[in-house]
Amino acid sequence: MLLFTALACASEPSRDISDRAGSGISGATVSHDRFDKVLGRHVKGGLVDYPSLGLDQDFYAYLADLSRVDPSALVSRAEQLSFWINAYNSSVLKGVVDHYPIKSVGDVGFLGKWSFFKGLEFDVGGRARTLDQIEHGIIRPDFQDPRTHFALVCASGGCPKLRSEAFHPEQLEAELERAAGDFINDPAKVRLDRERGVLYVSSIFKWYEEDFVKAHGSVQAFIGKYFEHDLPAGARLEYLDYSWALNDLTNPPATHS
Repeated sequence: MLLFTALACASEPSRDISDRAGSGISGATVSHDRFDKVLGRHVKGGLVDYPSLGLDQDFYAYLADLSRVDPSALVSRAEQLSFWINAYNSSVLKGVVDHYPIKSVGDVGFLGKWSFFKGLEFDVGGRARTLDQIEHGIIRPDFQDPRTHFALVCASGGCPKLRSEAFHPEQLEAELERAAGDFINDPAKVRLDRERGVLYVSSIFKWYEEDFVKAHGSVQAFIGKYFEHDLPAGARLEYLDYSWALNDLTNPPATHS
């Protein structure tokens, strides 16, 4: 996810790549089962074994599948949204694999995180798209579901943990609910100091405050829907530092907060 508002400028139009060899659009069919297998093999506790992922031919076959699908022809909202979430997460993984070894996505390119999220392009749905274009040009405006902030993974300690399975249209509602609940009930991401009346929360809630307010009236109201403990009225928000350390299984970050 592009999680710094200073770079939230308008995305440039995607370039059509459907005339490239082997990338012709194949229609409105896509299976995420192959991505399930890939994630199950290489993701443990939200951390990724990037060296082994980079050798997995199923991973590259799945990316090729995504490049050949026409996302506009997918029938249901759940099919479309699961497609874009999986496309985003698999593209993030591809971006890391292509530049590994790194300690952070900020190590890619000379412009730091800008290079990773707004500079790298991935073949998705017959077009070259950046991560910024997928998230801010498609997922946020078209679906307007703040739970996607806990489904999209930016390969960093501060972001949601990467699931060991893909998102699927048949279970998408339950999967998004679980993703939001898991994130909000992770003390590294959200914790309450009841005596002081302070709710310490991930900076994600600051960067995307408008999305949570639009959906639920306030950040506190959204968190309260999933938080396993009662929130005191008028709890004050304080934002936790965000870790950009790579979610690397072979060299795990020192902290996930």
